[in-house]
Amino acid sequence: MTVRTVRIVSSEDKVPSVSCGQSVDSSLGSRRYQLVGVNCTVSEFLEWAFEIYGEGAPLGSSIGACLSISFDDYFSAWLQRTKAWHLSQVRIEVGLVYDSLDIEHCHSVPLCLMSHEKRLQAARLMNKLGLMSSERLAEHVKQCS
Repeated sequence: MTVRTVRIVSSEDKVPSVSCGQSVDSSLGSRRYQLVGVNCTVSEFLEWAFEIYGEGAPLGSSIGACLSISFDDYFSAWLQRTKAWHLSQVRIEVGLVYDSLDIEHCHSVPLCLMSHEKRLQAARLMNKLGLMSSERLAEHVKQCS
């Protein structure tokens, strides 16, 4: 199994940075780490780390500590993110199809396929967001009562 490993060679507290006297670095209190590659470059390690942790990689280790990421962990995170992205694209496309057919839906699920309780919740939410008229909401309340 492939593992990418780096070592922490130094760390320091980030100091607030001021730009034009108006904004302060929002990462006050965080640390800046200097890493060196053990069996990969720092860039290669960070590529996997960002896939798994995003911008908030938990590095809270001490100087000299080694950080490792396995390919299995990287691939699992990549697969989850890719799957979530594709599912969101499908939901968007399905929603557009329902819109074109004038089928009432909430989060790409047709209201007519929902239980009465879920349909009323969705209809109330859609009404609150201005996506359904009060008259249409009243029809759903009547149908589900």
